[in-house]
Amino acid sequence: MPRIVDHDLYRKQLLASCAELFAKHGYAGVTMKQVAKAGGVTTGTLYHYFPDKESLFGALVQEMNDRDLERVTTQTPGGESVQEQVANSFRALTPHAEGLLRNLLILIDYTKQHGEPAAERIPSVRAANDAVRQAVATTMHIGDPRLVTLFCAIMDGLMLEHYLGQPHATFEEQGDLLGEIFAAYFQAKYGSPAS
Repeated sequence: MPRIVDHDLYRKQLLASCAELFAKHGYAGVTMKQVAKAGGVTTGTLYHYFPDKESLFGALVQEMNDRDLERVTTQTPGGESVQEQVANSFRALTPHAEGLLRNLLILIDYTKQHGEPAAERIPSVRAANDAVRQAVATTMHIGDPRLVTLFCAIMDGLMLEHYLGQPHATFEEQGDLLGEIFAAYFQAKYGSPAS
């Protein structure tokens, strides 16, 4: 009797097995053969699910992003003001900071190897970036795309600061400060501390 395979689960397991490879060796340092070995499959099986390394990488970024968004959006309690919402979001991100940093470093490495951002080359990475920005806008109640971009850039920068050993404050403290900054901006621009 043929074995019944849950293809979605199998695909996710293959992606999970290659995430650490990309984090450890960088995009250029990982071969499909290594990914197959790490996943415990033949290269033929791997190519059945992913036709090339770039599509594997795009699927990995999409999977990591979906998982991280699910974690953060479900674990971020609501806030009555943008200040509270920003602070709550930082608190929800804190337990996942190491994984988020790993994901950021994987994307930076890809960009370094190709000379252009992954989001410009791989549609699934672009979709993942768009999903992050939409989640930030929705979760934080921020309608201005410039503020969403600013928030994402600050998060990336803070993760890199911690990675480089330069943290001068915890994520929670930085979230409180950023919340105060956003509230002051909304107060000055709209006459209200909320968006």
